[in-house]
Amino acid sequence: MEGKDPLATPLLRRSKPPPLAPLYAVSLLRTTATAIAMMPAFNLRVVSLGEAAGYDTAAVANAMGLISAFRSFTEFTAAPLLASWSDRLGRRRVILASALAFTMEATLMAVSTGLVMLGAVHATFGCFASGGAVETSCIADATPAGPKRAVAVGRFFTVIGAALVLGPALGGALLARVGGAAPFACAACLGLTAFLATAVALPEYLPPSRRAPKESTTMLPAAGVYRLLSQTPPLRWYVAASGLFSLGMSLYGTVNVLWLKEADPKPVVE
Repeated sequence: MEGKDPLATPLLRRSKPPPLAPLYAVSLLRTTATAIAMMPAFNLRVVSLGEAAGYDTAAVANAMGLISAFRSFTEFTAAPLLASWSDRLGRRRVILASALAFTMEATLMAVSTGLVMLGAVHATFGCFASGGAVETSCIADATPAGPKRAVAVGRFFTVIGAALVLGPALGGALLARVGGAAPFACAACLGLTAFLATAVALPEYLPPSRRAPKESTTMLPAAGVYRLLSQTPPLRWYVAASGLFSLGMSLYGTVNVLWLKEADPKPVVE
């Protein structure tokens, strides 16, 4: 080491962060599976089961709205808790549990024979949906704050966008050509593939040395949101705009299938 100061050389080099490619691949599988099961297959399944039970259009619309509301509530409650648990238990474990839960949800929806069972399954398993919170935490763990993290997050949302294009197309094709349970069966297979890929290929992005203490408390979602907004006033406008956008998208997602059915009243595929 001639010409160099030995003290200027670190004794321990910083370990290279895990690659993000496995996370992108798993997210593509999971999001594609979710999109296959949800758009438009889920809404059409609700319509089909409602009509089979003798409900009119208004009753079906009411059932669809209630199911969506309960699902949104469970996701709103669970997403911060899942992210908090991943801070203590590790990202990989939570992603594994979420993938397995989605596989079970899609399987049960494929065999559901009534609105009550379908709605109960869909709402209950929302408790295991992180809404991307754990995945974005993985990106934060693996990249430094700044341009590199922004690029990584942009790539992640590009993957999500591609899945949201591919999923509905596959779900609609399966629904038209095979039957009402086919999209959910396909989603379950993709969910199982994502689970296996996570178990085999996904690294742990949060090592034990950086995890939160297991005895630390978990803040309730509403309390956490209130605290964050009270400490960051400019964020309130962003949250308000995002809330209105989500409200509009939820309303559209609830009624679009019913409107299309009224415009083109052909039998819903069983």
